[in-house]
Amino acid sequence: MEVGVRYKAFWCERDWDNQTFWQFHEVYMLLLVLVVPAFVMTLAYTLICWEVWSVMEKRSVMTSRHA
Repeated sequence: MEVGVRYKAFWCERDWDNQTFWQFHEVYMLLLVLVVPAFVMTLAYTLICWEVWSVMEKRSVMTSRHA
């Protein structure tokens, strides 16, 4: 939307006439900004915890006198 009398500028606002496009954009941004990073972070921390647990288990077997 064009604003300003002396200096022309533009103000971004939602295009209510093109409802399909802005709904697609909202879903795209939700996935890009929230869902995908949350999935990657969950996967990374799960793998880190799994590795720490595995190393601790191996360490306890190595230091045990009963092995």
